Amino acid sequence: SYGIYTIYHTSSNISYNNIDNAGGGGTNATSTLYGIFASTSSAGGNLVINNNSIKLSQGSTSLANCIHIAPVCLSINVNNNTFSYGAFASTTTSYLINCNNNTNIVTVHNNQTVGAITKTGVGQFEGYYNVGTTTGGIATISNNDFSNITLTGASTFYGIRHSSSLTQVAVITNNTISNISGGSSPLYGIFQGNGATGNTINGNSVFNFTGSGAIHGINVGNSNASASLGVYNNTIHSLTTSGASAVYGIHSNLGTANSIFKNKIYNLEANNASGVVYGIYLIGGTTNTVYNNLVGDLRTPIANAAI
Repeated sequence: SYGIYTIYHTSSNISYNNIDNAGGGGTNATSTLYGIFASTSSAGGNLVINNNSIKLSQGSTSLANCIHIAPVCLSINVNNNTFSYGAFASTTTSYLINCNNNTNIVTVHNNQTVGAITKTGVGQFEGYYNVGTTTGGIATISNNDFSNITLTGASTFYGIRHSSSLTQVAVITNNTISNISGGSSPLYGIFQGNGATGNTINGNSVFNFTGSGAIHGINVGNSNASASLGVYNNTIHSLTTSGASAVYGIHSNLGTANSIFKNKIYNLEANNASGVVYGIYLIGGTTNTVYNNLVGDLRTPIANAAI
């Protein structure tokens, strides 16, 4: 089922719509469900998806994506949309915004969840997703708020996952990912990989995560080493696992030149005998510069492992 479906259009503008499949006498979906689906196009042009209100109710185990963008465009703008769910029984990976394509210029700004989202089916859930193969440009992901989400069982969560190419600059700024309750699988606030010189992850707030799996506030430098990456002025706090897992405030994997500074990280806890907590964890990178961070209140109250 599709609230809005476009195909073979150039420079579509999909804006100011109210989509609610179970509203007005409707019922929960019994198969694959999309709020807005922009399908393939021979010339994507400048795609705009702005100011829509999308509420999905999925009664089956099939996916439920609020916005799905398939075509390669000159530019993509996804701004000021709101997302909510009624029934959410999906066991298939689902997304608020699936922008997984090869568009070089992408802006995703001021989108937000409304109310509580409870996913009763076991399956991955992501706020924003893009691991397309771009050839340049810039992706700006800013001022989004993906919060108040409850998952169950082995359901991995990504608030923002962007890992396009080594030629596209990623700017991930001033987003809020908060109040996430998970099960046994990992939870990621922000997950970044690849990227050209000028990548920045700054001014984001990631807080109030609970689960029994690993928890990552901000995880950067995945897939391939970024040419340069700045991670600064982020606030990460109140991340707690009850399992034999690790909690990471900032987890840095790869990078040619990484600068991690002026971040505030506190109130991280692994409440398990085998739990581990890391304020800032560096596992790779050619040159890592880490300075002027405030890291405190790291706890493993019943563990004999590391902090």
